[in-house]
Amino acid sequence: MNRAGEFKLNYQVLIENKKIDENTFRIYNKIMRRWTPLIIMNIGDGRSFNEIKKLLKINQTTLSEYLSSLENYNIIERVIIPSRPVHVKYRLTEKGKKLLELIYGLFDLMEDDQ
Repeated sequence: MNRAGEFKLNYQVLIENKKIDENTFRIYNKIMRRWTPLIIMNIGDGRSFNEIKKLLKINQTTLSEYLSSLENYNIIERVIIPSRPVHVKYRLTEKGKKLLELIYGLFDLMEDDQ
């Protein structure tokens, strides 16, 4: 059995034992993908699309997809700054700030193991 199959089996056991519910795991799988932690860690109190794109060296389509997903799950919010031309910044919501703390906690935990 491959590692993905093992993971899926363990995930099913967690659901069956009521350790997590299926919806929670589905949301986790949807938002915690490759770029998510990097975006959350680098968005700060507000960055524009182009600032994030340059900072992370991520392509436009991928960044747009991730930002939309994070916005849909209320992890980040889009702030429109009235000016000419209009500027848009992205920043963490309260939920996003809590997630950022968890991400840093994971890094701390990994450093403790070394």
